[in-house]
Amino acid sequence: MVFKTTYHAPRKWVLVQVQLEQQEQHLRYVVVTKETASLDQVLWNVVENSEELIKKAGKNLPYIVHFSGFGVLSRIAENVSNYRESLLVTGGEDDFYFSSYELKGTVGVSFIRKSLVEPLLETLSTQKIFLWGVHTGPVPLIRLLHENSQLQLDFVIETVNGDLKKLERNTGDVKRLATDSGFLDTDAAYAHALQQLTNEASEQYHQGLDDIRFAQTKADYKEFVRFVKLGIGILAFFLIALVGNYFYVNHLNNVAAQLETDIAGYGENLALSDRLQQEKQRKLVLVENSGIQSAKYVSFYLDEIGASVPAAIQLSSLETFPLLEPLKPKRKVELNSKHLTITGFSGSSKVLDDWMEALERKKWITGVELINYVRINDQKATFQLLVKIGE
Repeated sequence: MVFKTTYHAPRKWVLVQVQLEQQEQHLRYVVVTKETASLDQVLWNVVENSEELIKKAGKNLPYIVHFSGFGVLSRIAENVSNYRESLLVTGGEDDFYFSSYELKGTVGVSFIRKSLVEPLLETLSTQKIFLWGVHTGPVPLIRLLHENSQLQLDFVIETVNGDLKKLERNTGDVKRLATDSGFLDTDAAYAHALQQLTNEASEQYHQGLDDIRFAQTKADYKEFVRFVKLGIGILAFFLIALVGNYFYVNHLNNVAAQLETDIAGYGENLALSDRLQQEKQRKLVLVENSGIQSAKYVSFYLDEIGASVPAAIQLSSLETFPLLEPLKPKRKVELNSKHLTITGFSGSSKVLDDWMEALERKKWITGVELINYVRINDQKATFQLLVKIGE
């Protein structure tokens, strides 16, 4: 087949090796990546049938199938346009799967009738497997040879001056193939050869799938990979959102727990504050009900007079309810509840007169008398007032 310059190899794929016998076939597979070192020791997984193969290997990776054994013919042909027809005794080209490697003047060809392998390939297609390649016989091993080299594995293949000289089944001893990276046995050699042919497009090699079918497989797999990446991206987004929400909820729970702890610690203080507030309200009610703020109490008179004193007057004493007579033993104290006496200092008689007038305008005062006014000097005089209280 012809490879395009836009060819992109899959990062990982399933190599299925089918060993054909007259009445049965043996299946085994291995997952191959682009790294060559991963195939130095091939660990095959043996399966009984195609159903077990799909179950174990899955459907997410492309499949490359290699057929060998009964029914696979290998020939050296002249490198001409109709070399395939010259190899067929019966049937046409459409009845066979070919694997061919074109050299200078010769072509190495392995081919098998489709009727022998179609049941397996049909099963893979029915199960929506991405069939990336169909290879037959020892021809893929030519990829590992140089212009003048030889390998002696299950087949003996020899090149001289860039052309095939020998392509036949090995009836002698099997020898490992020496490469730049080490020695390869038969299984490792096939895995390396098919890995190289899959990773890099080669105009010399043609596998069994035709161009149309292979192009469709590539297109389907590309869309599948896009779908998977999109799905993974969406799942990653929701996972990040879920994890973020989890940590945020934990943070809120921790904050709530801390607040509950703080509230429990402040419980006694809050209870004390509540009791003090209630006590305050009770005392305010008590003061209000006691009438101490009314005009009948001494504090009322003191507040009213104190608030009315001008700045130029200094009080020296304020006697509320003076004694009607001096204190005497065994005599009840009698107070004049209608009089208040005020003494102090004033720098101006006018200021004193204005203040007296202001006091007389209060509703609870019936009169204000100047009892005494004595000038001490030009700037200061002492005075005494008598304030009469009415009902």
